[in-house]
Amino acid sequence: MDHQLHYEFDPFPDDAENNTKHNYQVFSFFRQNPDQPEAYRAEIYTGHTLLVRPVLGACNVSKILIQVPIELHKNTVNMLTFVADARLRNPVYGCFGAFVLLQRKMTELQHDLAIARSHSSIRCCPELHAFQLQSSKLQSGVTRA
Repeated sequence: MDHQLHYEFDPFPDDAENNTKHNYQVFSFFRQNPDQPEAYRAEIYTGHTLLVRPVLGACNVSKILIQVPIELHKNTVNMLTFVADARLRNPVYGCFGAFVLLQRKMTELQHDLAIARSHSSIRCCPELHAFQLQSSKLQSGVTRA
């Protein structure tokens, strides 16, 4: 049984050679899964998400989308696009490298926030700050003795 695909947009690049390849892959997916609605699968081939298919594979993306509720498909496709883009930019670390950079930045910002809070407490309540300094000196003197 043949299943025809109907798109309201052109999901494929202008390159004639690639069109045949992409059409075959999408068509073969629908032949294997005739019970799935066409709109359900077509969204992975829209606009900037075209890079998801060659990097992660259409079959892998389809398996992920099957497990995700339909209302979360747009977020899932955006996440997969981020992962594919990160893998293209940094094939070794992929999105893990981005996560490490974000973790470092978050640690730096937490440190800066702690410093800003301590400076604001000094300006706000100088008596409290003097008391905290005195108590910390006493504690350090007690531990040395």
